[in-house]
Amino acid sequence: VIIYDISGTEVFRLTGNPNSKFGVALSMSNSLLAIGASGENKVYLYDYTTGSLKCTVSNNIVGTGFGEYVALQENNSRLLVGDDNLKKTSVFDIP
Repeated sequence: VIIYDISGTEVFRLTGNPNSKFGVALSMSNSLLAIGASGENKVYLYDYTTGSLKCTVSNNIVGTGFGEYVALQENNSRLLVGDDNLKKTSVFDIP
């Protein structure tokens, strides 16, 4: 995932493991960026103004596709994460 400024200049690059499907789902709200990595069953939450990792969430169940869908609530208070195989959505409070 590459973040550019308004002029098209690359600001920073966020990368994951090659087989993680890092970037399969994205959601952005205010200064937060949620990046799904369904191959790892994880979602990474970044401050996209600095590129710093705020936290990582996972369901720890192999092969569920957790992180295939992500959504941030507009006020940055909650992260919603969907998976492909269990067909459920998990809701996390953002610290």
